[in-house]
Amino acid sequence: MSPRRALFLIALATGCGGAAPPIATAAPRSTDVRAYFPLEPGTVWSYEIDTGEGSPTFATARVLSAGPEGAQMQTNGLAPTLYLSDAGSVRRQGSEGFLLHGPIAVGTTFVGDGGLPARIESIDATVRTGMGELRRCVLVVTVGGEYGQSIATTYCPDVGPASIVTSLESPSTGQRFDVRATLIGVTHGAPAPDGTTVTH
Repeated sequence: MSPRRALFLIALATGCGGAAPPIATAAPRSTDVRAYFPLEPGTVWSYEIDTGEGSPTFATARVLSAGPEGAQMQTNGLAPTLYLSDAGSVRRQGSEGFLLHGPIAVGTTFVGDGGLPARIESIDATVRTGMGELRRCVLVVTVGGEYGQSIATTYCPDVGPASIVTSLESPSTGQRFDVRATLIGVTHGAPAPDGTTVTH
């Protein structure tokens, strides 16, 4: 498996030219971690995946169900994973660490997903997506592992993971490879009785 293909799978397990799209409204900053990774049943995120090789591909992640036991999330038809969240953290069941952990403040460190060191680098990040620019986002950087892996994930309020940039170093050449998952759009929550949903 090529390094870029491996990075593509990492990005899935974790998320344009022309005139600039409109700037999306920034939601008020929250101290509740769940505001940056909403897990309502029926929520669907769509991403463009750029491996740097050929045309971009696409991925979707959807919350199949949610309850007191957690939220079942499925990515591109793979086996669902249970996500556990509360006001202070979000993590995958069985993971050694957390995807996001409070307090929401620059410099907060925690054990990241997969047991690697993670740090909140910004709470005022801006990221360009298919929905326009999202502001007041939280940037988490996780580093370490056998190949010097780095994952920079930007979580935006009331949206969720808006950008995931994964990179690692080839052990044979020392060259770094990047995979970028950029949010195209998100549909929030289960459909209303009339079948409508809220879409950004």
